[in-house]
Amino acid sequence: MKDDDRPLQIRAEEEYRTQFENKTLAPFYVQWIATHKCNFKCPHCGTAADEAKPDELTTEQILNVIDQLAEMGTKVLSLTGGEAILRPDFPEVMQRCKERGIMTGFVTNGFAIKENRKMIEEAEPFSVMVSLDGYRDNHDKIRGTKGAYAKAMEALDIFTEMELPVVATATVYMEENVDEIPLIYDDCVAHGSMRHRIQTIVPEGRAVGMKNDPVIMKKVFKYVYEMKQKGHNIEVCEGHGYLGPLDGVIRPPFFCGCGWNTFTIMADGEVMGCPALEFPELYSEGNVKEVPIADMWWKGFTRFRETLFDDVPQDCKDCDVLDLCRGACWLQRVNGDYCFIDTAREVAKELGL
Repeated sequence: MKDDDRPLQIRAEEEYRTQFENKTLAPFYVQWIATHKCNFKCPHCGTAADEAKPDELTTEQILNVIDQLAEMGTKVLSLTGGEAILRPDFPEVMQRCKERGIMTGFVTNGFAIKENRKMIEEAEPFSVMVSLDGYRDNHDKIRGTKGAYAKAMEALDIFTEMELPVVATATVYMEENVDEIPLIYDDCVAHGSMRHRIQTIVPEGRAVGMKNDPVIMKKVFKYVYEMKQKGHNIEVCEGHGYLGPLDGVIRPPFFCGCGWNTFTIMADGEVMGCPALEFPELYSEGNVKEVPIADMWWKGFTRFRETLFDDVPQDCKDCDVLDLCRGACWLQRVNGDYCFIDTAREVAKELGL
């Protein structure tokens, strides 16, 4: 078998290992939980956002982090939260990234965009993602804020007027909104969304104990498949892990890049492969306040690079697609709900794939 014919997962890991051995490996994409401060208190919020924490990174600290990332070759810094634009130093952070050649993106609920328009325009983000988790009144109900849906649509209009390179939207699906996803999608596209991301619940923060029933998941998989067949730019998130016959069909082929091309900086400076909010004492690679990021990058992340198959459950070790799945989405796995391949196989069979 020629190398190019091998599955993406096998080729990607081999390439990253070679880069690591040659000291050319770079964290291409870094996520920063900019703050826990938020103007909403959504029941499914993975960070349990509310008020800013007293130990969040200072302006000086995050600017220093950006300089370190630039030296390491990072190309994208994505800001999330909480509501990242509520940080007073948001413009300074974005400006430093621009000066250092790092593209920026941020996730927002859209509620405070109009009054911050000038600041955002000057920041020149490469991408924005607006979260919508219900259709109209139901979105307001889920978010606990009257007018939240209208504000999100207004935000999409503003971002479209700014002619940002990427204007995207996202929906966390659950029983309360699964049947509304087509309506949400149509509204988003009408207001300028170029790409829609369908996300499953991650049982962290206020979402601890929450999960999606396979019946709901099957609805989502079928809907996304049908929409992609029609050419729509919609996909399910990587949080679903490897999806067998649906992998590469309702989303690009799954490869968890934690520790290979990406990591997350938590609001307090802890560095993790992905934001395992509930277990910082178990999964942190160090804190940017105390350790240079390059030291963590080259000496840490061994759980992803060396022991990936050692720490997966026995069921995974016995699975015939472990080399493709690679233990599924790491963040879902550490929270105990990680394997959706049986549901994907059922959907594929029903679709005749």
